[in-house]
Amino acid sequence: MVVHQSVDAHAIAKRLAEDVRNDPNVRELWLHESSDTVDLWLITGTIDDETELALYEVSGHLYDAFPTRRFRVHVLHPAMFIEGTDLRSLVARGAKRLPLQP
Repeated sequence: MVVHQSVDAHAIAKRLAEDVRNDPNVRELWLHESSDTVDLWLITGTIDDETELALYEVSGHLYDAFPTRRFRVHVLHPAMFIEGTDLRSLVARGAKRLPLQP
């Protein structure tokens, strides 16, 4: 029998916050947990493609650090959407905004 240790969604979010808190482009971190998946959204200011990829790369080590939990990281920035789009409205209903700073 295989036993999977439950990983707290907040532990994953805390680790991501630690990794991006000094990035001046990152404005907000949001967390939504369902029965099988954790979704994390980083809302940024206007960034270019290279910066977006760098944020995904930063989050990449989380998959190694938390291999027993299914989660996704989403980077939302204004250039991805029609001007004036409220990026917070794209985060799952019921998600919680988490602090980037301790």
